[in-house]
Amino acid sequence: MKTVEFKKYISKNIKTTHKIAQTILEELMLDINHAQQALIVILKGELGTGKTEFVKGLKDFLNIKSNVLSPTFVVMKVYDINKNNSVFKKLYHFDLYRLINNQTHNLNIDNDLANISIQDVFNNPSNIVFVEWGEDIPMLNKYKIITIEIKMANERERKITINYPNTSAGKKAKSKVDKLLT
Repeated sequence: MKTVEFKKYISKNIKTTHKIAQTILEELMLDINHAQQALIVILKGELGTGKTEFVKGLKDFLNIKSNVLSPTFVVMKVYDINKNNSVFKKLYHFDLYRLINNQTHNLNIDNDLANISIQDVFNNPSNIVFVEWGEDIPMLNKYKIITIEIKMANERERKITINYPNTSAGKKAKSKVDKLLT
């Protein structure tokens, strides 16, 4: 998928990170209504940079009733989306760090992912999917993916780089986040 140029933002606190997450998702959700797959976002970043915090920022926006927690030790968390009039019904949050860094069992990451039915999740257009540590997974290459990279600018600030899809919603999301942070 062609993309709009990368855009970098500085988030000075968790509240701003949550607003960025909500603004991006709000616009992208409008563009995905007739999709043949889930809305898939790869979250890139070192340990502790705020990838899970980014997803937590969507809890109220999507009217998720349960607490959004890190899936690091369980690989996958699933949340019901209770937002009125949303075509999306589930938010999946994968953390593949343990799968890709498990030296004793990392014979075939695609087999590991097949065992957790990840393709079924990706192929369902009523899902929103966030994948941490998924940027080097070969099976993901066949999907349309938004990539968000989070880096520490300093102890409190995060640099968030977003690779928007080249769609009208991607362009609107970029424009709205630009306005939010200026």
